[in-house]
Amino acid sequence: MKISKLIKSLITGIPQDRLSDEKKSVTEPIDGYTLKYHYKDVEITSWEYIPQDVKIGNQIVLIQEPTNEADDKAVMLLFVPQRKKLGYLYRGKLQDMANDYINRGDKIVARLSYIRFKPYKIIKIDMAFFKKNK
Repeated sequence: MKISKLIKSLITGIPQDRLSDEKKSVTEPIDGYTLKYHYKDVEITSWEYIPQDVKIGNQIVLIQEPTNEADDKAVMLLFVPQRKKLGYLYRGKLQDMANDYINRGDKIVARLSYIRFKPYKIIKIDMAFFKKNK
């Protein structure tokens, strides 16, 4: 049964215009890689403006930011295809894993999974870590 955007919006609290009809999973297989870890609804830190055309399910790219004055291990998150900064991973295990995977040339797939603006902004992403096959 297909649920309307209005009902999804009422259930999740996500505005209707932010819901996407297309919901790809971060765990879809990648040729030459094996899925190692999968995390759902990872809360991220964000003070950035969120573009109007961003939708739940949009892909997110992770980029190391070693010149970040607050944290030389910072991992910045960018929306695709808008190439607008979303925010950062919090310091800790996931940030360390992301840096390790990026440094080794392995793959990380991330998508926007939740966004709320009121009474305060909460943004969550789904992440999957893939290791290159030998």
